[in-house]
Amino acid sequence: MNLKDIRNRAAQFSFFTIAILIALAGQPIAAMMLSGLSVTGLVDFAVADPGASAAFYVLLAVYCLQAIVVFIAIARSGIGLATVAAGLASLLFALALLMIFYVSLACDLYGACL
Repeated sequence: MNLKDIRNRAAQFSFFTIAILIALAGQPIAAMMLSGLSVTGLVDFAVADPGASAAFYVLLAVYCLQAIVVFIAIARSGIGLATVAAGLASLLFALALLMIFYVSLACDLYGACL
């Protein structure tokens, strides 16, 4: 597979589709990366972050990145009702994932289980 084939396959997907995929997959990927850092022993979050806020700020930064990418995709693809609805729905889903993964990571990384 050469570069031209990769470029042709990538052209089949719109920027909006890629933005929605980023909005849906960004939070789980960030949470798995943070959990992986803790499980492998590279970072002891309980010692390194006594305020237990690093996980929240990482997830919040990912959410801001997701929002920026979705808003750029909406602006590029046109402001139709279906486009705006799909973009906002993906951002609401990402926000819900942020809250769920923060509670999960607080238990895994800091031992602050509910």
